[in-house]
Amino acid sequence: MDTPRLILRYRDFTDDSSVVAHRSVLAKYKHVYWGWWKKATEPSKTDLLKELSSKLPQKAWLVNLNDQSLHLVKVTEICRKISKHKLRKVPAYYRREFKKVRTWFRLEGRISKVPFDERLLSLPPNETLYDGANGIAAITKRSATRRVKSSTHKGGDGDSCIIHISDLHFGKDHAFATRANANPLDGTTRTLASTLAHDVHAQGVRRVGAVIISGDIVTQSRWSESVLRDAKEFMADLSSALEISTSAILFVPGNHDFRRYSEKEGNDVGSVSAGVSFEHEHSLRMFAHESLHVPTDVKLSRCEVVEIGKLDVVVGLLNSCRITPSQYTEYGFVGRDHI
Repeated sequence: MDTPRLILRYRDFTDDSSVVAHRSVLAKYKHVYWGWWKKATEPSKTDLLKELSSKLPQKAWLVNLNDQSLHLVKVTEICRKISKHKLRKVPAYYRREFKKVRTWFRLEGRISKVPFDERLLSLPPNETLYDGANGIAAITKRSATRRVKSSTHKGGDGDSCIIHISDLHFGKDHAFATRANANPLDGTTRTLASTLAHDVHAQGVRRVGAVIISGDIVTQSRWSESVLRDAKEFMADLSSALEISTSAILFVPGNHDFRRYSEKEGNDVGSVSAGVSFEHEHSLRMFAHESLHVPTDVKLSRCEVVEIGKLDVVVGLLNSCRITPSQYTEYGFVGRDHI
């Protein structure tokens, strides 16, 4: 089967299938609008969409990697906005968020299920719209695994260890002093960075190769200016105290690092307002970029190669905080599509 020029990736945020919802509208009105929820870090693909708009109709694929389903559709219109009177031709579950949709695709004919191509499992996870002009292989070339040098220490290789910490909870639940209120003369009001360095050196560890932080950098996703400052200062102080580069401080998100729902929505699993555009990841990504020099579009599930002395240590990091169609979304899931 030939790869169409347009490939749209989606996932279901509720137990109701997106395809079923669109088919229902399609049966009633003979066409339906499919919305592209562009990720905040995703390219706009303006040139591609302009070219496709001049060559309609176009075949397209709808890809859901979670359940490995693939559907073929016919696109007869591509538009930036739709008027309110056309909202009846949009499935009800995202009518209230229609202004956040980047681009609309009018689908006509059938939404036909076709055999899933397992090569699609390697689609770049930070994008949801792809140009299939050169086939799947051209899209799924994996970006090179990031390599980081661990140490700023000028001595020999020596023995190294990797430190794993979690649940820092900067904010109201942080249990240590911050740089602003620490007292170096009082052992009971030390910062977390100085405490970690003290304990590591007390164990006779000669060198630290890397630090892995497994989530909950802040409390209740409160990325206020003061919390952000304290967290950044911690990363800088930890890097200095352990003599490692900030790029050797690796992280995965915890449930406290994301605000999945707006204040008005509460804990509404059916809501799509934050998840579809990945706005809930923005604060964490900007923090990691500014304090750890991580690209803003880094995969949150990824492998990193840490150069520790003469060794290359591959660290697998899995993001268990993706939004899933489950009432237990707060508690984390990992699966095949992480790898």
